[in-house]
Amino acid sequence: MLFADAPTSRLDPVTQAEAVRLLADLARAEGLALLFVSHDRALLAAICDRILTLR
Repeated sequence: MLFADAPTSRLDPVTQAEAVRLLADLARAEGLALLFVSHDRALLAAICDRILTLR
């Protein structure tokens, strides 16, 4: 499992997209699940299969 705790916070949109692509490619290539933590719900909706919200 690959844990990514807010890896795109404070990144500009272009760099954010590249970071997400790199993480997804790495997880796919290694056969890993990717646990992606973020406060950006729009980003999560665009890249995640499932979303868990903690309150």
